[in-house]
Amino acid sequence: DKQNSEDAFRFVRDNEMLSTSCCIPVICWIVCTVLKISKVKGHVDTMKTTTSIFVHVVSTLLKHHKYKKSELQSLCALAEMGTKNNKVLFEKDEISNVGLNPDSNPFLHKLHLRKKYSFIHLSFQEFFTALNYTMVNSTEAVMELLSSVSGQYWTCNCNPKPQHLSVIRFLFGLSNREVSGREKLALEDLGATVPAHQEDLFSALKDWFHEKMKKPNPSEITLFLLHCLYELHEEEFLKRTLEGVRSINLQNSSLKRRDCWVLQYCL
Repeated sequence: DKQNSEDAFRFVRDNEMLSTSCCIPVICWIVCTVLKISKVKGHVDTMKTTTSIFVHVVSTLLKHHKYKKSELQSLCALAEMGTKNNKVLFEKDEISNVGLNPDSNPFLHKLHLRKKYSFIHLSFQEFFTALNYTMVNSTEAVMELLSSVSGQYWTCNCNPKPQHLSVIRFLFGLSNREVSGREKLALEDLGATVPAHQEDLFSALKDWFHEKMKKPNPSEITLFLLHCLYELHEEEFLKRTLEGVRSINLQNSSLKRRDCWVLQYCL
């Protein structure tokens, strides 16, 4: 009905990553279907963060397509390989070699003119990359990722690779112990455990965050760190992290509606 349509439109409009994803008709349909189901079940309040929305959407597709654990592992490994190598286009053989059928996979899209495949949206590749880190429980790999956006990026005008920042933000979101309840359990049934249940991985994320917040950062990096706090949505960690912070300089940042939500939550 009209009210549900307006609610769905506002929900998508207010989340930048989600709104860009919904430019693709099939993703728009999936998101609206998930919102409709969540509203009927009274679960909309569990979809506050970008990660929680992706968990809802992905788990819905996994259930519908009767995904197996091995297929999810292969998809996540493909996503991480692409992210590490700044790669968004894949040959059919590359996908087949990891045990996936690219022509029947709901998360992959064929580019007919180039005869290659990509994830249905870059944000899904980033989400599955983060999910892969939690599935293999590799603290060393996560530390390597965190190091890739540290060093020179925090001390000069260079910018970290945006896909790496998105993966880190998703990692914090997956660390939220309450994210999307039943949907997270559906992922866990397929072997996708979350950092909150893997203390070394979770500690590495928290230690890295504390270290970054101690130093002066460019305004866009400060805003990114606040988004990580919002995705984590853990009150005690938020209070400990921002204790003693008297001011945050965002004067060079162009704030979007979502950024204002994040600031309201954090401050």
